[in-house]
Formats: sequence, C-alpha cells, structure tokens
Amino acid sequence: MRINRINQLKRIGLLGLVIWVTTAAIGCNTMHGLGTDVEKAGEKLQKESD
Repeated sequence: MRINRINQLKRIGLLGLVIWVTTAAIGCNTMHGLGTDVEKAGEKLQKESD
C-alpha cells in the first residue's frame, strides 16, 4: 500500500512538471510576441511624431 502511494505521488509530480514546462514554453512565445507588438507600436509612434 505504501509503494502504491509513492507511485501515485510520482505521477502527480510528473504531471505537474509537464504542465509547468508547457506553460513556460507557451509563456515564452507569448512574451516574444508581446515584445514584437510593443516594438512595432513604438516605431509607429516615432514615425507619427516626426
């Protein structure tokens, strides 16, 4: 029974790790896209101010 509980905790930990890695990967792509959008907006403002 104790080994069963340990295996269950390992599975939960592995699932948590997979979710965390997936979320981090998605977040990196989102932040890169956000940085590109902010850069484009800054360029547009700079052109309009000239």
